[in-house]
This record gives sequence, C-alpha cells and structure tokens, in this order.
Amino acid sequence: MSPAGQRPNWLTTLGWSAYLACSWTWCIGMFLPIILVRDYGAWAFVAFALPNIIGAAAMAWFLGGRDRADAFFARHAGIVRMFSSVTIAFQVYFACWLVSVAVPNEPLARAAPTLLLLPAVVRGVSDRAVRAIALVIWAASAATLAAYLSSVGPPALALNRPPESGLWPIAASCLFGFALCPYLDATFLRACRDSHEPRTAFGIGFGVLFFAMIGGTLLYLPVLTDLRALRDNQASTLLLLVIALHILPQLVFTIGVHAGESRRCSASVAAIWAPAAAVLAFCVSPLFDPNALVGTLHLGEAIYRGFMGFYGLVFPAYVALVVCARPAPTGSASPAAMLLFCVAVVAAGPFFFAAFMWRDGAWVWPGLGILALARLVLWFVQRSGPAR
Repeated sequence: MSPAGQRPNWLTTLGWSAYLACSWTWCIGMFLPIILVRDYGAWAFVAFALPNIIGAAAMAWFLGGRDRADAFFARHAGIVRMFSSVTIAFQVYFACWLVSVAVPNEPLARAAPTLLLLPAVVRGVSDRAVRAIALVIWAASAATLAAYLSSVGPPALALNRPPESGLWPIAASCLFGFALCPYLDATFLRACRDSHEPRTAFGIGFGVLFFAMIGGTLLYLPVLTDLRALRDNQASTLLLLVIALHILPQLVFTIGVHAGESRRCSASVAAIWAPAAAVLAFCVSPLFDPNALVGTLHLGEAIYRGFMGFYGLVFPAYVALVVCARPAPTGSASPAAMLLFCVAVVAAGPFFFAAFMWRDGAWVWPGLGILALARLVLWFVQRSGPAR
C-alpha cells in the first residue's frame, strides 16, 4: 500500500503501468492471438487487441480510487478469488503443456514448470518492489523482442483484404470477454486502489506497454502455430530463447501477484484454493499424449480452449448479470441476478463450447443471445420489484 500523502511521480506511475501490463499479458495475451490469426487471418489480431486494450484501460474510469475499488472487492470477493485461482492454474498448465510439447522425453525439462509454483509462497513483498520487478520483466522482454526484430525483420502479415465472415462472431466474443473480465482481476483492483493516478497508469499500461507485448507475439507466430515443428526442435535456438524470455517471466509474475492478492480474501480457504488449483494443473498436464486429438484440435490446445471458457463466458457473464444488476438491500449481490447468471451460463455453455472447440464462430451468436435475454429478464424483474 502506498503511504498516505506520498507525492506521485512519473516513475511510480510507470511502475504501476508495467505492473498492469505484465499481470495481464500472461498466456492469453501470449498465445490466443496466435491461434486466432492461424484460424481467421491477420485481422483476428485487431479483433483481439482492440477490445483487450480499451476494455482493460476503461476500468480505471469506473473503479479508480480506494473507496470504489474496496467496495467492489468487498461485494464480489468470492468471484475475484475464483478469477485469481483459475488464472494461476491456467499459467501452470500452459507452461507444462508447452514444455511437454517441446521436449517430451526430458523429465527434468517437464519438471521445470514447478518453478512457477514458487511465487505462491512468497508473502510480504512491498508495492515498490513489485513495481520494480514488473519494470525489469517488461524491459527484458521488450529488449529481447527488439533484438530479434532487428535481426529478422517484421513478420509478413497481410491486412489488405477484408476480414473473413467467420471472424465477426469471434470479434464479438472478444469484445464481450475483454470488456468485462478486467473488473474481476484482483491485480487491477489493487492498482485502482493504490495508484495515485489510475487513469494514467491504466492508459500507459495497456495503450503502450501491453500493446507492445502482445504485438511481440507476432514474431514467434510461425513457430507456435506449428507445434509439431516445435516438438521436433526444428525451430532456431534464438527463436526458442525469445519465446522463453517473453513467456516464462511474465507467467511467474502473474502467478506471484495473484497469489499475493489472495491474502486480501477473508475466507481461510483462499490460502489453499489457488495453490491447489496450480498443483492440479501441473499434475494433469504431462499425462496426455501431445499427438492426441480432440476433433481437429490437439488435446493440449483443447484444454487451453477449455480454460478460455472462463474468460469468454463465466467471468464476463457474472459482470454483465450480477455486477451490473441492482444489489440486494443488504448490499450483497442480488439473489435473482445470481440465479439468472447460473441459468444463463448453463444454457449458453454448449453454444460457446461448439464455437471454441469446433472452431465454428457462428455458434457464438445464440450464446450471446441467451446472455442478452437473461439481462433483459433481470431488468424487468428488478424494475417491477421494490425501489432501491
């Protein structure tokens, strides 16, 4: 926590910006644009990046300031804890998956991702130290990408043709998810609460630093698009080093800051839930055959897309139906909103599953329609109920 009365300066604000950029990049920002560009072309990167940057930066305009951030956290601590736990497990799984694909016959290499669990036991790190670490991680990653770019030149991405029709529902899904998920991120709530200039920090963090990081994914897109080539070690040593320096430090940072934020949860289970989820992800990920398929997808990518269901459906649906609803007289979440949230997620789930797993974006439309209908029903229910 920043000392009361401390005068803000540009370095402090820049530190919060790096903290935000590194805590949000993780394995969505470093891999989802790759599979979207692979499936839908270069315009998919635009469909991913714009909602992500604008949606995350906009949070500071709605929840910037200690009082608003604390009130939000107090009302929705359970789902915020769940967001952090799923995020930690996602990082561990992703690291184990990539290592098992790249070096499937090296037990020590497959055990390397256990290092990602180390930040979960770190406690008592000051805000200043966390901001300094974030700046170092971002600078190291940017320097590595810049060195590679100067050696091989920019990637060849054609944006001169119109987007494919199948991209529009995926763009709508990105808009829905990335506009609403940031409000449940405990690290964002911390920045809203403790930074002196949250709007500036969020603006620089996502408009400049985060954009630079996700733009760097385009450099290694050809390698991670072809996982078989990566597994067979056909990629150059330099490119593998770039990927490692770009991905692993930010995974470790994301796990560390989310584990640290779990201390704010009052429930005793919070101290166990996130590490347990991470251990489960680590134990499960090496068990599958990298060559196994689920439909047309590698099993590893299918599990990755399964994790994305939380960020594409569950978490944004909670914000749309519970956070944005009128609270109960006690100040807690509305029981009617919680019921509609559960029903809507169950009803929309099969459509989102079909869209993500079958790579048929048209299924997104009925899923989003169910969520819009649930929001309309909730509006009528609360409008006909007693006045606030």
